[in-house]
Amino acid sequence: MKILFVCDPITGLNYTKDSTIFLIEKAWGKNYECRVCTIEDLSVTASSNGPVVFAKTLLVKKPNKNNSQNWWSGFPPENKNLNEFDIIFIRTDPPFDERYNAAALILGIAENQGITICNSPKALMAHNEKLSTLDFCKYIPPTLISSEKQELIEFSESFHKVVFKPLNQMGGSGIFVVDKKDPNIPTIIEVLTKKGKEKIVIQKFLPEIEKGDKRILILNGVIVDCCLTRTPRKGSFIGNLAAGGRASIQPLSSLDRQIAEDVANILTPIGFFLLGLDIIGENLTEINVTSPTGFKEITKLSEIDIGELFFNQVSIVLGKN
Repeated sequence: MKILFVCDPITGLNYTKDSTIFLIEKAWGKNYECRVCTIEDLSVTASSNGPVVFAKTLLVKKPNKNNSQNWWSGFPPENKNLNEFDIIFIRTDPPFDERYNAAALILGIAENQGITICNSPKALMAHNEKLSTLDFCKYIPPTLISSEKQELIEFSESFHKVVFKPLNQMGGSGIFVVDKKDPNIPTIIEVLTKKGKEKIVIQKFLPEIEKGDKRILILNGVIVDCCLTRTPRKGSFIGNLAAGGRASIQPLSSLDRQIAEDVANILTPIGFFLLGLDIIGENLTEINVTSPTGFKEITKLSEIDIGELFFNQVSIVLGKN
């Protein structure tokens, strides 16, 4: 099998945590060929015969001596027609900005030509990681999406404590947890909205975060049978591992499974092979659709081999094509 990972620059990936590295190493174990590129490496040419999508790709192989500083060996970049690959995985981290959107549009051309891309670029363009939770309102905390300062201030006054989030960031970046009487709220709003030019999220604070933020993975509609719980470090309300959270494994509650099933039933059929749900207490807070993580931690801390599950589902997807 020939696989292309469209991801962030490979030299900057964190070996101890990155799920893209995890997938590449699992693919090597199955003797699959792996290439990588960034979204800047994508291009499309057009003629009377129609458009063709290319990528300047780097072949990556397992080195003779593997360690965290030297986990891969590369070869000179080659320009490849995307139809040379059996499957393409989009693993580029947010923000889903203009450059990401342009890449998704280009990959959408390849998808229209029958190339298997996960997650579907057309589905990605239609689903913001924060806004997509609005399709499941019965599970989410009280939420407002707005760029209007007074509206955001009034919402913040409705609860003892609230959380401000940007729409297109990740890893706990740009998150503020504040009491309703915090004098910095107007400034926070101005900074996050860029003085009213960009919409942001504000939600009721969920005190259950002290017990952890649960990450549930869904692979081609199959719900992984445990969740990665990310508990904030002392003095913090952000559970993301990138922000210093502590990882542990928990079984899914009946409500966790119900939420995951509802999300899978709606999003998997429209092109989401991989989903990462974030649940705090009994509330769905985010649906990660761009580059969900947690693969290494779940495999290490549980008896579930996420890599094996992942590529079993890939085989099923390719078998349907």
